[in-house]
Amino acid sequence: MPSRTWAPPAPYDLARTLRVLRRGRGDPVCRQEPDGTWWRCSRTPDGPVTLRISDGPDAVAGRLITGTAWGPGGHWALEQLPALLGADDEPDAFRPRHRVVAAAHRKHGGLRLARTGLVMESFVPSVLEQQITTGSAHYAWRRLLNLYGERPPGPARRECGSRRRWPPGGGCRAGSGTGLESTGPERPRSCAPGRLAPCGPAFPLMDEPSDYRSVA
Repeated sequence: MPSRTWAPPAPYDLARTLRVLRRGRGDPVCRQEPDGTWWRCSRTPDGPVTLRISDGPDAVAGRLITGTAWGPGGHWALEQLPALLGADDEPDAFRPRHRVVAAAHRKHGGLRLARTGLVMESFVPSVLEQQITTGSAHYAWRRLLNLYGERPPGPARRECGSRRRWPPGGGCRAGSGTGLESTGPERPRSCAPGRLAPCGPAFPLMDEPSDYRSVA
């Protein structure tokens, strides 16, 4: 299987960087194993992918993070691996203006802001989390994927139990209205993801991960 390595800066916290992408402990498409290995299932512009991310020592670099990919979207996912791990973030350029934010910034110096390059898989659970309670949103996310998601490529199911990858556009549109209502939110709250799903690939992204820090 194709793989790629990346030498992180110091300090660097892999779990804290990727944890923001996991929607609860039962997220079917993002999971951390007890040994620190991460599994992600996504639908890339080139097709579905299962990505395994592992962290380990290296005699030369000191530390290497390795990504291994399965599926048609594997090469795309590996090209994006450094950005996913926060390589484009510039925490030293961040100047927090509030003392609480500044203290958190110092405490979590190993955090990097990840960039997935995949709008809809972040947009839909974010909408759910803004409209209903966190626990209910995580349940709705799991149910949405179990109803409309597809089996991921590679060993994800064997390693992590029953898994799903983000559904194709048609499946997401099927999740609008009564389809998404069955996952938890009532109809008025469930309409936005379905209406915007066909526009997902065209959604604008911030140019730099550091732009997200500027709101603090």
